[in-house]
Amino acid sequence: MRLPLGRRYPLLGLFAASAITVLALVVRLSLDDVLPPGLPYVTFFPAVVLSAFLFGTRPGILSAGLGLLFSWYFFIPPAGFALNFGALLAIVLYLFVVAVDIVLIHWMQRAQNRLLEQRRISRDLADTRAMLFQELQHRVGNNLQMVGSMLALQRRGLSGDAAQAIGEAAQRIALIGSMQRDLYSADGAPVGLRDLVAKVCAETVRAHGRDDVTVTVTGESAFGLSPSRAIPASVVLAETVANALEHGMPGRRGNLAAHIVDDKDTIVITISDDGVGLPPGFSPEESGSLGLRLATALARQVSGSYALAREGDRTVARLRIGPDSTAQV
Repeated sequence: MRLPLGRRYPLLGLFAASAITVLALVVRLSLDDVLPPGLPYVTFFPAVVLSAFLFGTRPGILSAGLGLLFSWYFFIPPAGFALNFGALLAIVLYLFVVAVDIVLIHWMQRAQNRLLEQRRISRDLADTRAMLFQELQHRVGNNLQMVGSMLALQRRGLSGDAAQAIGEAAQRIALIGSMQRDLYSADGAPVGLRDLVAKVCAETVRAHGRDDVTVTVTGESAFGLSPSRAIPASVVLAETVANALEHGMPGRRGNLAAHIVDDKDTIVITISDDGVGLPPGFSPEESGSLGLRLATALARQVSGSYALAREGDRTVARLRIGPDSTAQV
């Protein structure tokens, strides 16, 4: 509720100020035998302040005028509207005090209303900025997905390794485009890591047209990544899931499990599958896989590392994400 009320309801304000002043007169008359002489305005000052504060300058002036007339007639000796030096002095002092009160209240409310208006403008600008930011991210995501679709179309005219390379590039670009809207927010808030892992795994499985693979994500949910670190982490996770689908579970049902833990200020994301496993003698260092080299390079961008190995009957990939050296303390 924005004060004064009399700005929106002027007649109501004048009527309320009159009623408040009459009530002040009734109270003053009832206290006439109790109060000592020389306090003609004791109940009218609060009436003026209340009228000006609630209903505005004009109701405050009306209350001040009525209070002056009531005090002059009933409480300033001699009775009636008689005028002498003492009465004149009392009237001048009264007018000075109520004028200062009304002016101060008026300035205070003007300042408050300007502040409220500035807050409203700032809120509208923030809403507009957020809307434009979301629209920008939406367009960027659409453009990236369009580039991915164009690469997928280009793949149709190719064969062999070239077709595979173009297809993998198209999938990577399309994934980043689909994640764009979720990775960035207008306030730069961190991205929830557990939700990110779940979405990347689901999007990658869907992009490969697989409905026979079950994905589970477990672990702590309080972690978050800045948008600039979420993109490389997403690509690494997508590469891991894509490798598991293509090489670990080609044409067969399977299970993917992702787990998130905190290991001494380092976030560890483990993705394992129950596929056919790595070939005998597999060495990540000697592998010529572009996806593995890409995952290793992107892991360094998040101050971490990437490892792929066989543990028991499962193939396990671990992405370690170190502390953000650019974060503000």
